[in-house]
Amino acid sequence: MVEDTIKPLLPVSMLEGLEARFRQAEKQLAALSKENRRAKWANKVRTVSPTLPLIPPVIDSTVLATVQEALLADLQIDVDYHAIAYEDGKQKRLHPLAMVTRGAVTYLIATALENDDVRLYAMHRIHKATSTGEAVKRPADFDLDEYIRAGGMQFGNGKTIRVSANISPFLARILEETPLSNDQKLKSEGDQVKLTATVADTWQLTWWLMSYGDNIEVTAPVALRKKISGSLADAAAQYANES
Repeated sequence: MVEDTIKPLLPVSMLEGLEARFRQAEKQLAALSKENRRAKWANKVRTVSPTLPLIPPVIDSTVLATVQEALLADLQIDVDYHAIAYEDGKQKRLHPLAMVTRGAVTYLIATALENDDVRLYAMHRIHKATSTGEAVKRPADFDLDEYIRAGGMQFGNGKTIRVSANISPFLARILEETPLSNDQKLKSEGDQVKLTATVADTWQLTWWLMSYGDNIEVTAPVALRKKISGSLADAAAQYANES
């Protein structure tokens, strides 16, 4: 279980050193499985994603090892990065700050030579990576936990917004169990429930709101309401022509 958990998190060089211990653990558990019920625990528990499962993209093993070692040593890297926005790769000098696995995709959090903004770079889109031997210039205010808390891994801008919406009793029951925020409020109003909550302003928020379809109607902020209304109208138009 530990092996499955730490594989996406540890550098390849560290995993190689643990490989013998993992294999030894497998043999020991197999030998004890008939006598010790605890040895069977790993066969009875799993962690699954609540979203649609996607097949992870392939990351070049050499690139992964190079980036991990540069991250560990706080060294800059030159990469050939192929973003979705352009087909041909672009050469970039990156200052690695952290690495995070989000669902099926692993991201390098870094600043670029030409830009001090902290950005995400999908590891599978890095086709080549070379360590420069030069020290990383780390932003003084960067903190990984704070970056995640502020919505950085949800593709946000670090800002929060106060969302108001009319939701169905069905969705209200879900949010009673798993609130959107610590200051979330739910108030029954006829056949609907009034929702208010302060949340990170991110793409992930928009995707979540749209995923519940007619179970939710955003009333504020107005810009968010218009954004969702426009996306849903465009989607409905694609299904309007039955032919």
